[in-house]
Amino acid sequence: MIRPRTDLLGLSAVLILGAACTSAPPKEEPNVIMRDTLTEDDQEIPAPRMRPAVSADNPQDGDSGPDVEMAMLTEGRTHIAPGGVQITLEALQAGSPPNVRLVFRTDKEESATEFRAKYGEGIAFGVLYKIDIDGEEATLRVEPTKLTGPIDVATAGDIAKKDFTERMNCDGERMQAVGNTNGTVSVRVMRGEEEVVCATTVGLYTRAIVE
Repeated sequence: MIRPRTDLLGLSAVLILGAACTSAPPKEEPNVIMRDTLTEDDQEIPAPRMRPAVSADNPQDGDSGPDVEMAMLTEGRTHIAPGGVQITLEALQAGSPPNVRLVFRTDKEESATEFRAKYGEGIAFGVLYKIDIDGEEATLRVEPTKLTGPIDVATAGDIAKKDFTERMNCDGERMQAVGNTNGTVSVRVMRGEEEVVCATTVGLYTRAIVE
């Protein structure tokens, strides 16, 4: 039975604005390759072109390909991610924001997630995914990972704080963080109860600022 991932729904917390942290060195961008999606006749489980499973000790074991894969999806299309995980854009209803439903399948398991946003991220069966929605198309980016879950709200606040310290006129009395169902946290610097000085979005799985 498909169980939508809604663990972030309604998550909220208030964080105290503290001292600035030094920025981490820039992360080297991995190799990226575009891959075609499956045809309707090719959506079998296990996938015909299933790649070797990712090792828990070394994500690159058994995989001589690139670290990151990208694919263009439309509603109903499927992409085979590292380890043979099938990611299907089961539903995409354009709008502001759009409605999105993703389904993840292996030969033994299935899960799904739904959100209303132009961007989403998460981890499914050892694969880290990001998806950007543009009208009736979506850009999917996937890579193998040893991560198993999201960071907590306090850690997201620390990441946001680094971003805020690099901005001009981004001083306030406190930070407020609210979890979203698309795998992100919205963090705001507040002055008083209602004035938002500046804001940013942090990915709970990518552990980075969402542009």
